[in-house]
Amino acid sequence: MPVFTPPPVIFPDFTSEALVAISADRSGMQDFFSLHGLTYLSGLRFKNKHIRVDAEIAAENCTQAMRQILAYGLHRNGGEEQELIDVMRKEGDDLQYNLSPDLGIAVINERVGFGCFALSDMKQGELIGEYTGYVSTMSLLSGTNMYCMSSNPWHEMVRRFARRFQPFLVVDAQKGGNETRFINHIPSELVLSGTALTAANVELFSSFSAGLFHVLLQTSRDISAGEELRFDYGPSYWSRHQDRDESRVYRLCENSVCAVPTILR
Repeated sequence: MPVFTPPPVIFPDFTSEALVAISADRSGMQDFFSLHGLTYLSGLRFKNKHIRVDAEIAAENCTQAMRQILAYGLHRNGGEEQELIDVMRKEGDDLQYNLSPDLGIAVINERVGFGCFALSDMKQGELIGEYTGYVSTMSLLSGTNMYCMSSNPWHEMVRRFARRFQPFLVVDAQKGGNETRFINHIPSELVLSGTALTAANVELFSSFSAGLFHVLLQTSRDISAGEELRFDYGPSYWSRHQDRDESRVYRLCENSVCAVPTILR
């Protein structure tokens, strides 16, 4: 019987001694997660069987809401109704949420913790990957955590059109996820000092596949190798974490992580 030989790890061109794990080395990344008491999840996982039932109810409600919107032509003026229709109509597509192989994790400092960095140049609009974690509901959580993200931005609208209970599904990456859980927050109004580049260089968008909404991340501008990936978590996060240093981002240097100052635009 032939012996299976795993494919060789293709290391990125850009590297730094500050890196503790890279996406190109999937086994090493999984070991890094395990070392820190986390589960590496390449896709979404239901927290329990009851959540799976809630997800089915939520999907049925979304379908009902889409029918109502189309029946009354409420999508013709654009807005969130059109956004939902566009996403739902792509359900049949063969959507691929491949994670970029050019991501690295490094320790920034004791206060910030880990950060996620680009290990190659990335163009604006390039897919970084899916935000993975455990699919749960707000009712099972005693308050949200900084790793908890709503998977359906049209939740209230769907509830209004479906006229029935709509489970509030979230993706919780506190105890398990992938590299995207290490992408830190930065306010959207900041730019890199001395440039016109926004400090936030990642944006979110949603897709609908296999009865679930998926949260995807893509670059919001061109990114240079070594830049830290950041996006704005929103005002609710900012109000709960005002004590954190959110005025700078970081980039990989040869032997360490270097601070990059920011200013208000």
